[in-house]
Amino acid sequence: MKSPALSAPIANRRIVRRARALLRKLRADRRGLAAVEFALVLPVMLVAYFGCLEVTQGFQASRKVAILARSLSDLTSQATATVSAAEMNNIFDAAGAVMAPFNASTARMTVTSVVFSTVSGTVRALVDWSVTRNGSLRACGQLTQTPNGTAPSLTTIPVGLVSASSSVIIADVTYDYTPLLGGTFREIGSGASSFTLKQTTYMKPRSVARITTNGGLGGNTCNAVFP
Repeated sequence: MKSPALSAPIANRRIVRRARALLRKLRADRRGLAAVEFALVLPVMLVAYFGCLEVTQGFQASRKVAILARSLSDLTSQATATVSAAEMNNIFDAAGAVMAPFNASTARMTVTSVVFSTVSGTVRALVDWSVTRNGSLRACGQLTQTPNGTAPSLTTIPVGLVSASSSVIIADVTYDYTPLLGGTFREIGSGASSFTLKQTTYMKPRSVARITTNGGLGGNTCNAVFP
């Protein structure tokens, strides 16, 4: 019969051998390795995927806003003499096709005619008329001439466009773009679920020096002195 003093070391060695054998077996066993690696990589893959998707969607929305602003100024500038309320409504209605697949009903659009008249020897930019759909009108009066490249506003115009006895059609578009994960952005503390996109384009009338209205457009009709 073995003594207790000898049986304990033997039992300990057996436990160590079994533990080593189990570790060797686990080390050689590759089952489930792919699943573990996938579980570790999945969050990174999802972040990258949705990040690329959001950037692509945001870029597309920005491009649509730019195209919409250009379309508004371009279509209005093609008027031969006057633009009617019906024609202006048709131009605004074209936003639905331009902005697709984005919702154009939330776009804020303003079209303005500005004439350049010489007053006391100085060429001034004067708002002739301004109409809008859901947006802000340009007020009657003189616009401030700013250096080219300055961020546009409803009260300014680039000095490079100023030319005596001519005019320009201005289209201002503002659009609130809501990302696919807009609610998530707000929940994680960014404080905003949408981003405001703005675009302003300028277009000279195609066939006349000044495009007028027939008085039925609404908005601001300023009847600026021209030329």
